[in-house]
Amino acid sequence: MGRFAIAGGRVSARPLAALSATLILAGLSSAAGVLASKPLTADQLLQASGSIFCDGAVRGSGAHIQQPLKDYSIIVTAAHVLFDHRTQRRFKTCWYRGNNARFAAMPFAQISQVMVSSSDRPAIQQSENDLVFIALKRRLYAPALQLKAELKPVPSVIEAPFMATPLAQIGYHAASDTMRIARGCKSLATPYFYNKKLLLHDCPTGPGASGGPLINDRDQRLVAVHGGTLLIEHLDRDRDRNHGGLEHKEKAGQEGPRQNSRRNNELMAQQPIRLEIRQGRAIDDQVLRQLDDFIHRLVQPFPNTCPSRDC
Repeated sequence: MGRFAIAGGRVSARPLAALSATLILAGLSSAAGVLASKPLTADQLLQASGSIFCDGAVRGSGAHIQQPLKDYSIIVTAAHVLFDHRTQRRFKTCWYRGNNARFAAMPFAQISQVMVSSSDRPAIQQSENDLVFIALKRRLYAPALQLKAELKPVPSVIEAPFMATPLAQIGYHAASDTMRIARGCKSLATPYFYNKKLLLHDCPTGPGASGGPLINDRDQRLVAVHGGTLLIEHLDRDRDRNHGGLEHKEKAGQEGPRQNSRRNNELMAQQPIRLEIRQGRAIDDQVLRQLDDFIHRLVQPFPNTCPSRDC
């Protein structure tokens, strides 16, 4: 789970082998915001995150978020971490471990949507819906991250200026069995793929990192939830149109460069561009409405509608 493929305009969900590619990526710009509260220290950021422990093993990461209710703590994570990818069934029992501390494990009370297997969904649709809110059975007395949408959707590569958003990624680190913060990474953009609901990034990730928060390192807002890796395969279907452009250069007296450019362009057209790139579900108005609906349900619960197996 967490790895999706896009090939020749078609999308498929399948395991991916590591592929190398040469591609220039441009950074995405984002609207800057300022938190009214004092910035969290590195230790507090770790306390505001944790691991998702299901059926005897760590399955992913999550984050404790700010919300108005006093009697509940709410965690946000990637929906796919609650599924066993081998059986495509929900894990039976899940806990949230703040900062991956075993003694601080909290059982789930409710989740924000009825969870079903996503293996039959198109890969991009999986990514767009790969986010879930979880209410814990007991309240956490720990720092929380602010969930706030950008003032505008994730911009495409054709928009300017191409200023990357500096990111910090918090996730479970399997080798040390701890939560870790990765800094110095950023948001990315590529002309070969764009989706306003997904934030592309270059933060280092590994087993157990899915569901971890991606934080704007300027103001500590949670801007996305890491979901996995996309494989982008781009075939140049515009060779004839490009050829016309090259002929125009020839008429302008650029015959030398035209010959080299034509040869290089034909070679590029024969080989698809392949790229593996990490993505996270961006926080937008749709996600915030999902949170509002979940909070409303917690305040006025409907009888026998708890979707969690742990209720």
